[in-house]
Amino acid sequence: MSVARQASRRLAIDRHTLVVVVRGFLCLPPTDRRAVLWVLCQAVAAEILVRTATLPTVAQVMGVQLRTDATVATETASAADVDALALTQRERVRLRGAQRLMRHWPFCSGTCLREALVCGRILRERDPHLIIGVGRSGNSIAAHAWLDVQGARIGDAGKFVTFERLHTARTIGRWRRGLRRER
Repeated sequence: MSVARQASRRLAIDRHTLVVVVRGFLCLPPTDRRAVLWVLCQAVAAEILVRTATLPTVAQVMGVQLRTDATVATETASAADVDALALTQRERVRLRGAQRLMRHWPFCSGTCLREALVCGRILRERDPHLIIGVGRSGNSIAAHAWLDVQGARIGDAGKFVTFERLHTARTIGRWRRGLRRER
């Protein structure tokens, strides 16, 4: 099978999903439609950057600080504290649009990094911090990305597994050694 054909199969969205997405988009109020289109542009930019640039460069371009040092607490506030941020209406609509869009993002299976980057772009004036964590999920290593904005977590980090903040590449090595010992 040719490389082009394999790529088109990976990006293919089944017809039913496409119809549901388009109908959902058309049912949105005009302000939400504009927000979803703006978010789509940011998500495409994030996708291109993630595939072509280093993570520090991607974070800088998207307007978030990549935190890999130990100065930010590992435990962040609960997702309910996002309401305490006093977000503007525009920020709320765009964040909702980002969550809607990333549920149907066809270019990768794990969208947490892209969603965190897009949400960071939306909230860039609030000094967002991109945090990447790793953890064990059964016999494999799982990774997750989320934002810390003024003490509130955006992107659920504790949904499936307990994540330890990724400080350096040594953290991954430590997780891998632990998995080998358990086998």
